[in-house]
Amino acid sequence: MNRKTGVLYINPSLFGNLTEASQNFVIAHEYGHLINNTSNEKAADDYALWRQIGLGTLGVMLAKLLGYDFLDTDLLLQKRVGRH
Repeated sequence: MNRKTGVLYINPSLFGNLTEASQNFVIAHEYGHLINNTSNEKAADDYALWRQIGLGTLGVMLAKLLGYDFLDTDLLLQKRVGRH
């Protein structure tokens, strides 16, 4: 993912061999780099997991029980615009 341009580069031969769930995770992971403006791989993984298990309270609770720590970008954005 080029964080400056938002362009995602995919190797079609590698990507095509992944399961649909894995493809979705890879895309969410790369989007995590962009949305959080980070090169941190764990932060991008955490974001992808968070997106895959759901945005609801139950999903967040499950992720925390599994030991994941991630940026809640929805709350971060709400704080920036003064909604939270």
